[in-house]
Amino acid sequence: MANMAQLVNVIGPMFTNEKGMFKQAIYYPLQLFAQNMTGKSLDVFVDCDKYDTEEFFIGLGEQTTRQKGVPYLDVSASINNGELVLAVVNRNKDKAYSTDIVLQEGSFDGKLQVFEVNGPDIKSENDFGSEKVTTREKTALAAKGQKLNYSFPPHSLTLIKGKIK
Repeated sequence: MANMAQLVNVIGPMFTNEKGMFKQAIYYPLQLFAQNMTGKSLDVFVDCDKYDTEEFFIGLGEQTTRQKGVPYLDVSASINNGELVLAVVNRNKDKAYSTDIVLQEGSFDGKLQVFEVNGPDIKSENDFGSEKVTTREKTALAAKGQKLNYSFPPHSLTLIKGKIK
């Protein structure tokens, strides 16, 4: 978060005026990453459905590009003192993806915390007095062994956190 040009108002994760403040949808993923993605970054392998992008702008110039074969699930992971944190963005606006999470080393050991950032639809946004997008802690997962199956809801960020041995 220290690298964000503006933390409040205009494009920032928090918006204020004389009546109060609210946290924009971008606040919640930043908060989860800042509080949980510590330790060593892990290399992940993702095999899921893919899509081709439409034309979009990159950088500050007029350059545009298209990308082919972009995975719907964007995954990052870290480990710190035996605690694994897995962050998964489901870019699909309509479809949940049920997938196996397979550890190459170690095994899951007990309960895993699950946090989800999502809203009613892909265009949901927060405003003064209306918080449609937020982080919700889901029911903990019981996991044992090297493999876990989880369904990632459409247009969501899910963070799964727990000990491995």
